[in-house]
Amino acid sequence: MRFRSQMPLATLAAFLLCFPGQPAGARSEASCPAVPPQEVLAGVRWYADPANSVVDPQRRRQHEQSMKPLHDLMRLVSAAADHVIDGFVPGDPDCARANLEAWAAHRAILSRPTWSVPLAEQTIAVAGLNLAALKFERAGRPLSGAARTWIGEATRVIVDTYRANTQRGNLYAWSGVAAAANDLLTGSPAFETYSSAVWRDGLAAIRADGYVEAELERKARALIYHNYLRSALVLLDRLRSQAGNSATPAELEALARLEAVVNAGACNDKLIATLAGARQEPLGRWEFSIGGYLGEARFNPDWARCTRGQSDLSGVTYGGRFDLTDRVLRRPTP
Repeated sequence: MRFRSQMPLATLAAFLLCFPGQPAGARSEASCPAVPPQEVLAGVRWYADPANSVVDPQRRRQHEQSMKPLHDLMRLVSAAADHVIDGFVPGDPDCARANLEAWAAHRAILSRPTWSVPLAEQTIAVAGLNLAALKFERAGRPLSGAARTWIGEATRVIVDTYRANTQRGNLYAWSGVAAAANDLLTGSPAFETYSSAVWRDGLAAIRADGYVEAELERKARALIYHNYLRSALVLLDRLRSQAGNSATPAELEALARLEAVVNAGACNDKLIATLAGARQEPLGRWEFSIGGYLGEARFNPDWARCTRGQSDLSGVTYGGRFDLTDRVLRRPTP
């Protein structure tokens, strides 16, 4: 009799890869934790208002708990990806590979999200997985074919989801990041076409004054989400450049308008607060600061003076440290 909780042979084999040549059990659970695959993401709605601008702390904690396996996987994979780029960064590539093989064997996160919260988590995770895989690739230590195929399938799910819906805000831009990174890994014409369309759509949404209507609707988080969109577009530009798709002067000018809004808002958010109709949540959390590292904002005195947490470059769900992502994307394409 085989119980449902029994580990499948494919999963067991993947974890034994952590220590080839060593007997089973030679490595402790603590040193290589087995992250249980999440086949379908559920999530909890953690905003307390219709504009998705006010965070409910209790719901947010419940949501984080529901996403713990996914976040644990991303933590392992991101640290390992950073380690293969910079050996001084703690990380365990073999353990990360084992967990990726296990999630691939379970065909985890290959179901299309049915509502916005799991879609957001799945979009960012897939973008992060692709960026981490790119680090492994550029370090000359590519992931296995099974893991790469799974990440490609997960990318396809995200791309197809956004093609089928009308959401064109910051998460749409992050879906373009996932596609562009996978295009660099696999040379996918379909993902190159999609990421280029996302790039054009993202820039088209930037008004002449640098603001984006969809992000102004986020009320108290309008500034944060302008920066989040900026972060995705900056990263998308870097990825597309690596594929030989350089931005035009007009495109860079549009992105510069958005960057100017964020940089100015870092020190004085009165204008964006007026436009959004709400007092703004301040910038500073690391996940909203990636654009400040990969973009030009880190050279802007307002940004350096007025943002908090600027020294935190950890990108746990975004494929690892932003400075190392920056390093990888500055290398010539092989």
